[in-house]
Amino acid sequence: MPERIGRDRLAEAIRRGGVELLDVRHRVAYEVSHIPGAMHVSNGLPADWAPPQNAILVVYSYGPEDDRATKATTRLEATGFDRVFLYAEGFRDWVASRMPCEPPVKSYACTVCSFGYYPHMGFPKMQIPPGTLFEELPENWRCPWCGAPKSKFAAQQAESNRLR
Repeated sequence: MPERIGRDRLAEAIRRGGVELLDVRHRVAYEVSHIPGAMHVSNGLPADWAPPQNAILVVYSYGPEDDRATKATTRLEATGFDRVFLYAEGFRDWVASRMPCEPPVKSYACTVCSFGYYPHMGFPKMQIPPGTLFEELPENWRCPWCGAPKSKFAAQQAESNRLR
């Protein structure tokens, strides 16, 4: 079983440097937003990639319900990498904790009734976990207040992108 790293320990390791972040989510999700400095690797590592000596590798996906990060971590360990960690709580935990993202995560407001969708909060009453990006909501999702379609939401100013 891969060794796990929690959000606070990961943030501290990023501050210190020497961490290679590997994002194994879908490419579209990575392009919408990711942990600063992360490399997208859902189809395997680039052939010419080699981490800096003594680098710590941290693999993450959406969250604990997605086993891609666990599988990737196990594959890296089997390949001979010995400083590999699994951020099992994943990107949704990172967003829910309002940690910095690249590009910064945006909130959205319904243009009909002004309901705000904030990714760090999600919408648990509709089974949308905290940390779920607006772009990850199904296309048939509707405003919980007025029933307006997702297309009636407008992006708001992005949050700060600084690591605390």
